Amino acid sequence: MDTIVAPITPVIRSAVTVLRISGADSLRALALLKKQGGGTFSSLEPRMVYHALYDDGSVRDDVVFWYFKSPNSYTGEDVLEISFHGNPLIVRSAVSSFMSLGIRFAEPGEFTRRAFINGKMDLSQAEAVEEMISAKSEAGLFYSYNQLKGGLKTQIQNLKTLYVDVLTVVEAYIDFPEEDLSDRELHYITTKYERIEAELKELVKSYSTLKAVNDAVYVSIAGRPNVGKSSILNCLLKENRAIVSDIPGTTRDFIDADMTLAGHPVKIVDTAGIRRTDDYVEKAGIERSLERVENSHIVIVVLDLSAPMTEEDKLVLRKTADSKRIVIGNKADIKRYSHMTDIDISVKTGMNVHEFMNILENLISQEDSQIHEHAIAVNERQKNGFQRMLASLEEIRIMGCDDLDALSFELRDSLNILSEITGETYTEEILSNIFNSFCIGK
Repeated sequence: MDTIVAPITPVIRSAVTVLRISGADSLRALALLKKQGGGTFSSLEPRMVYHALYDDGSVRDDVVFWYFKSPNSYTGEDVLEISFHGNPLIVRSAVSSFMSLGIRFAEPGEFTRRAFINGKMDLSQAEAVEEMISAKSEAGLFYSYNQLKGGLKTQIQNLKTLYVDVLTVVEAYIDFPEEDLSDRELHYITTKYERIEAELKELVKSYSTLKAVNDAVYVSIAGRPNVGKSSILNCLLKENRAIVSDIPGTTRDFIDADMTLAGHPVKIVDTAGIRRTDDYVEKAGIERSLERVENSHIVIVVLDLSAPMTEEDKLVLRKTADSKRIVIGNKADIKRYSHMTDIDISVKTGMNVHEFMNILENLISQEDSQIHEHAIAVNERQKNGFQRMLASLEEIRIMGCDDLDALSFELRDSLNILSEITGETYTEEILSNIFNSFCIGK
């Protein structure tokens, strides 16, 4: 394979930028690296850090570099990593000079692709590299790291063992067709099927978990006009994002903003005040707000403690009755009425705001409450494979054990799917679909 080069840190003005060179001819780059006292590097000791002068004839830089000898590197090839001062002009010059030595610029994900091809990781672990980089929450990092360390690989190996156990019995009876499966073998096979099905369903279910922890939690703020919804949004964001006014209907549509709470990405939505109105524009905004409320993971319902309960308050409570919600009473500093709430606060004075935030963060954390129950969560490609295997199990259940040849075919087909997931068998199309989504340098 070609020797390749690419920056493995962002090419921006920064303290340092690191270039990685991987391949059998990676040491060609030494032609541009000189010892500080003069002279060339004739031999390198792996994993040692060297100080050098980079000089391509037009650009010079003091650099440090290190060498990983095959197969003990990220890609499994000879690898040279060079740390330059973080000026994009230096990096572009260095890349151009290395390419003039016959070293090719790397394609997206090519370093990790080579790590997979060279047996440094299986395909599920390679996918975890990109998922770890793209994770938007601590929980997403947790799942991706466990998969990178071989969590899914181990689980797939366990599934393979179960399938091989069943296939061994089935093919033994295919070889001796005069024998019928005994009740003991039938019970053995049925027990294995139940274990396989349970594990596959958990793996498919975990896809939703991974999607949830990497997608934002939607939190909507709902209530009638002038209860303090916009003030609560501003309080959560610690900035004046929404207009605060005593005029009913000020917020005629929803306003949303992104933030992080409890280590999770959160989108806060301040909805239009819910009330009866003849204003066409405001009415349309209220209808859109109700849709947002219904589709939210968590709803903050705001009631006004300085005013009696209204029909509009009751409407909001009815609309959110089946939602995961926090009912708060605002304006506790001028409280005149008691409503059924989870907590009373005053955004104006800060009364109980910290306690309200704790309640909200606990609800958000419940989205990740099963984080340690399952070690891994699968991506869409893997989920689709496991769903195909579940469909095959259903076919097996329908046919029973009357046609052992068909049963053997279904079992082997499922084993092939497992091999596709780990990358023991793969096509160029599969690899391209996976690695083309990677960034340059990974």
